[in-house]
Amino acid sequence: MENQFCVAGVNEANAWKRPVRLPTFYLLKDDIFQDGVCVIKHYNVVRYISKGSLQNSPQSEDFLVDWSNRPTIQTSLDEQSRLKIFKKIDESKKIDEIDEGIYHYLIENDRSLIMIKPDEILSCTYELAEGKGFKTRLIFELNNIDYNLSCTDLRWRAYMKDEVNRSTSTQLLKERDVYLTIGLTRKPFQGRIWPMVVGFHIIPDLENIEIDYNNL
Repeated sequence: MENQFCVAGVNEANAWKRPVRLPTFYLLKDDIFQDGVCVIKHYNVVRYISKGSLQNSPQSEDFLVDWSNRPTIQTSLDEQSRLKIFKKIDESKKIDEIDEGIYHYLIENDRSLIMIKPDEILSCTYELAEGKGFKTRLIFELNNIDYNLSCTDLRWRAYMKDEVNRSTSTQLLKERDVYLTIGLTRKPFQGRIWPMVVGFHIIPDLENIEIDYNNL
């Protein structure tokens, strides 16, 4: 997002948390790197010094970080540990079979983050965006509702840059367990905020994906 980043995860109690920097709420590249190493990335357990929750609605997961104390890596989760957490925080079955079920579930619970496991992956797309860059979307079914959502997860975007990967991506997802983190946009568009895929989690995981932070 214009060279800014939005990251989120769960704490030891499996509650969703989103570290932010004011006034934009987004993080900078320098926030997620330390001494040339990307500290804040998929499946790292990271220690922050919190300055308290911001109580934003529906972004109730926001908390302000004391950036004078750099976040540090405690450990990195292996695939078995990830899957255990995914199963604990998956809320797919709590979402009613109503129009825009995920959106309404989040709004009604004053939240903007959730993990779900789609019933079926229908297709994934990659297309050039207006101006520059590209955008990826995912179409999936959950509780008899079809969703067509934008995807901003950096690992998945890096994977979809490769033409060969794009040609087989839908079939690959049909053959693996897929968990998605859904987040709500912060800025309104057409009078409301919208759900999008902010985290793409695959078991077995995709291997050897390198994110070029200078060419996102």
